[in-house]
Amino acid sequence: MIGDVNLFFNDHDNSTIAEIEIMIAGYCHVNILGIADVPEKAHYRSGLATNSLFLMFNYAINNLKISKFTAKISVKNHASITLFTKKFNFVQTNYSEVFQEISLELCVTDYVKNFVRENVENGGYYETVYDEYSRKTYRNVDLNLMQKRFLKSGNEEQVSSTKKAEKTFRRFWKEVSVLSNKDVYQVALDNRPIKTPGGAPLVIPRSNKYLAILIAGEWESQKSLLKQHSLPLACTNTIINQNILITSLIARSIDSFEKDPSSRKEAITRLIRYFDTDTVCYQETYPDILVDLQKQYWDPTVKWAQETYGVEIKVTNGIIGAKQPVETKNKLRAIVEEFDSLKLSAFERATLLTKSFLIGLGLVERQLTVEFASKAAQIETISQTIRWGEIEDAHDVDSEYIRHQLGSVACALIVDNTDTLHKGQP
Repeated sequence: MIGDVNLFFNDHDNSTIAEIEIMIAGYCHVNILGIADVPEKAHYRSGLATNSLFLMFNYAINNLKISKFTAKISVKNHASITLFTKKFNFVQTNYSEVFQEISLELCVTDYVKNFVRENVENGGYYETVYDEYSRKTYRNVDLNLMQKRFLKSGNEEQVSSTKKAEKTFRRFWKEVSVLSNKDVYQVALDNRPIKTPGGAPLVIPRSNKYLAILIAGEWESQKSLLKQHSLPLACTNTIINQNILITSLIARSIDSFEKDPSSRKEAITRLIRYFDTDTVCYQETYPDILVDLQKQYWDPTVKWAQETYGVEIKVTNGIIGAKQPVETKNKLRAIVEEFDSLKLSAFERATLLTKSFLIGLGLVERQLTVEFASKAAQIETISQTIRWGEIEDAHDVDSEYIRHQLGSVACALIVDNTDTLHKGQP
């Protein structure tokens, strides 16, 4: 049984970062990221990754009975290579001077078993790491929780396609197709229908044929190595080092809102709270550039909601805002409660992303284009870039990310009798 271990060490802005990505036998995937607040102690980078390896190797050797590992290490200096080759008795099989990358092989000998066991018994702390910061940080690692949550037995039941994709981050299918049943469409990988992380069939209503095609296109466009941002419509990604599960539109609508009415109710209540602090209702009187943008994007959005739903919406120019009228919130809540599961999932994403109940509502009701909603959500940043200039690889990346995510919201709501993504734009 072969396991893969991928380690990445990087320095960024004079800080010290250690990141380790481990793949063991195809069914274990763990990401650990540590950032030291003592940049001058460069050995922390290697130390944290080494400590992480002790914990993972110990579990893999004793619980998973893995006898051999292969590793690819990318480093910024030769010290890390020396550390791993000498202390772990890796056999160096390949080294590229240009890319600072090395391929290694480790057989689990008695020496390795004892070496790992001794260090784990000492709290998982590698004794060549001398700084107290690293020592205190690593003592806080809950090894039992980490093993229980992320290291799975090879005898466990087969995972769904979406879970397998997010665990391996590698393409395991050759062909993508759309299966047409009586009432629904299903996207299939090698003729096997995709399931949600919760194990439910990922089905698309007959009225959403284009959505099924778009989802199939997303899976087909994946290369050998999956990218976490490239499956916004159908897949989920686990950010392991933060213990957060981010479900995407289709999976959330099925696993949460269709299966659990209480989860649906809680989500609507949470979204209504955004209305009291809605971005578009807190406007500034300076500078003039920002005021003009508010008039161009925010005022029409507020006016549309007022006229469409016959409600009063309070707009303030101060930092202390007034709560929206109860009658208004009740009316808007009743509207959201009528959303089907997919539309609610889309509305939730749009609202959380734009920090605006009204922008999200306008987008899912097809009254705002993706471009308009994206700019409405970023007018403060747009104002600053007009005045001071754009920071490359920062402002532009954030803007494209918002457009990308809001685009998935609009695409999820396309139906066969709709030839545009929106009915009108304020």
